[in-house]
Amino acid sequence: MKNLLKPATALALTLALTACNSTPKPPPITPEEPIGTVTGQITADKISGMVSDKLLFGGTVDLIQAASRPGYIASLVGTVDKLGKLTLPLEEPPYAPLEVAIPPYGSDCDFTGTASNPAGQIVAYGAMLGYDKNDDPVATIQEKLTQGATTSDALVVRVYADTDQVLNGVVECYFRNYKLRYDLNLKAGWNVAEASGDNSNLIIKTLSKNARSTLNVTRLDAGVGVSLDDYSLKIKPGERLIRKASVYPIGGYSGAVKLSTDVPGLSVEPGSVTIAPPVTAQNVNPQGWAATGPLRALSADLSIQSVETTLTFVAAADAPDFNGTGELRVTGSDGKIVGREALAVGLIQPTFNISINSPDDRYTIYGNEQMELPVNLPSLNGFTDPIVVTLENAPSGIAAIPTTGQANEGVSLTLTVGAGVPAGDYDLTISGTSGLQVRRQTLKVRIQSKRSAIGTTPLTSLTLAPNGDLWGTQGQRLTQIRGEKIINTFNLPENVNLQRVQTGPDGSVWARATSGKLYRVSGGALQEIAAVGLTNYYEIPPFGIDKQGRVWLMMFDGFNTPTLNRIDPVTKENKVMATVKSANAPVPVVSDVTGSVVLFPAADGSLVKVDTSTGVSIATKQPIAKSTDQNNYQSITFITLDRNNKIWLTVASNQGEDSMKKVDISTMNVVKTVVLREQAFSTYNIPKIIVEDDQTAWLANGFFLYQLNLNDGSQKQLQVGYHPDGVSAISLAPQAGIAYSFGPQYITSPEQQYLRFQR
Repeated sequence: MKNLLKPATALALTLALTACNSTPKPPPITPEEPIGTVTGQITADKISGMVSDKLLFGGTVDLIQAASRPGYIASLVGTVDKLGKLTLPLEEPPYAPLEVAIPPYGSDCDFTGTASNPAGQIVAYGAMLGYDKNDDPVATIQEKLTQGATTSDALVVRVYADTDQVLNGVVECYFRNYKLRYDLNLKAGWNVAEASGDNSNLIIKTLSKNARSTLNVTRLDAGVGVSLDDYSLKIKPGERLIRKASVYPIGGYSGAVKLSTDVPGLSVEPGSVTIAPPVTAQNVNPQGWAATGPLRALSADLSIQSVETTLTFVAAADAPDFNGTGELRVTGSDGKIVGREALAVGLIQPTFNISINSPDDRYTIYGNEQMELPVNLPSLNGFTDPIVVTLENAPSGIAAIPTTGQANEGVSLTLTVGAGVPAGDYDLTISGTSGLQVRRQTLKVRIQSKRSAIGTTPLTSLTLAPNGDLWGTQGQRLTQIRGEKIINTFNLPENVNLQRVQTGPDGSVWARATSGKLYRVSGGALQEIAAVGLTNYYEIPPFGIDKQGRVWLMMFDGFNTPTLNRIDPVTKENKVMATVKSANAPVPVVSDVTGSVVLFPAADGSLVKVDTSTGVSIATKQPIAKSTDQNNYQSITFITLDRNNKIWLTVASNQGEDSMKKVDISTMNVVKTVVLREQAFSTYNIPKIIVEDDQTAWLANGFFLYQLNLNDGSQKQLQVGYHPDGVSAISLAPQAGIAYSFGPQYITSPEQQYLRFQR
């Protein structure tokens, strides 16, 4: 079996010819001065000639590809007899795949010229690799033109073509500063050609009929190769592993060499071998007749012998863990590496692993809180030593106290996050250390801004008062929040279930219960003002409050047409207000920031505005929602004010083309429409939606909070907490951003609820 060179070795030795869609550039064609040369006629069906390097006598040669295509053609093997005659028949197609001679469309190279068959394929070979009779690689051999050449440095190349084809033109690769000039008339099968040039300008042309060549022999760089019966080493500390080996010379190398590995703690026995120098038969110099007669071949019978042996790989008892590719290294007497072989090494020792079971993609933890993280420490190969678990190189404000545990038992690591840690996603590192062994695991966390506990009853509504306080409804309780803390509560009987709270421009605070009753904060208590009929089947819609502190809401008895009612908290008057158009359900009513007007959606999809001082109402000239088009039925599901006192409508469509529209209160014209790409508004309930300004809106839907881009309709989804946490109420926050309440949803036992601010 041949001791084959690695492709990297052959790459530096072969002719530089490559198809232009290949990555490597060809090196300059600069053949060495020959060791021995004999001129001869050049034919396409074989390579022949004489070589004088005696190490090649009795050996073989392989035709090898150009520098960018190293390899060996097993079906095209030649011989060198004991007198140095080289013969390599070219009777079979090559083993390597052919490539198109003209660069394909879309490559970084262009062809200018003519090609009889643009799809024609070729492959070129420009050298041979010679072996001694023991199949050890010795030298490369090239055919240098001595007659009929275009340039003095021209070489002979062998070109195999799949079809007859004529190539005349230039291939130019702009990004690689490379030109390849063709002047070829090829027959299907093997052809001979002349090649000359350098790294950036290569010429290949049809060989002239009077061309003659000489064989140039260039010794390989002297070195040593090692063949093993198995290059995979699976070994434990303290173990020994035996492999059959052949230590062979390259390029005529001889002498003592040392064997070692680059794997810590892994050595080789024996640590050295000696490769004998080449000797002649009988170790005599022939004289007289013996030097010229039939026995003269004995003087050429030279060979270097490979060393057949066994190598023992020894792992030290304290060898560290290694799993990957190592090297078997051969070092000469001068200390230089003369050979190396890749080894697949699995040096296994008792060890451990570290892992963290995250419930989701990331652990969520809030500022000013801590979390217990279960860390698993599985034992591998019988590991039993204690393991210290720590948090490495964490950002300021994130910390954990080191904890010691045993393999297979695991530990609980307490992770603490300070109140000032910026919200965001962090990739932290948890490490386990035992002696010299360290194992690390990435811990993915999502830091949320701090949250405030608000009890076990979810907030059903939340609103921002003019003075910056937040007000929320929690069952039978109305809650006042200032600076993220509950500062006051107003309680009603347990059979009362408050569902909506709103504040007026006069600072008044109102709440409405599911029963339809209205309450107002007065004298440190909730005062019942009026019972105003049925509410929406699912949620209580918003109501307006004018500058005189009166409530405006849509009243519905379940049968008759809904009416807009005005309720005076002082006189208790509940007055039906006539409007230019009516609603068909208990729709939302909203007042502007001054309480000068209230607005509501009419049954035909238009928007109605009522002056709260005069009671005069007007409607938009055209419906904003197409409420009569059954093919694209639309409805206004919600009305809200942004932080700049602008009116925004949410419009739901049965075709999925949901949108948000901004309306100019003074002109009653739609001045901006944003079609939402993903998030839809249900036509059956009122969405929890807040608009900050012209750019940003927020929508609470189940377990997620969505940030809506009011410029392009895109959205960003934010998880609000741990599963099954969901958003229960949302409002503008003081100064900037939003406030929302969240906690476990759809559970039977009470669970802690929280309030957070999102910027």
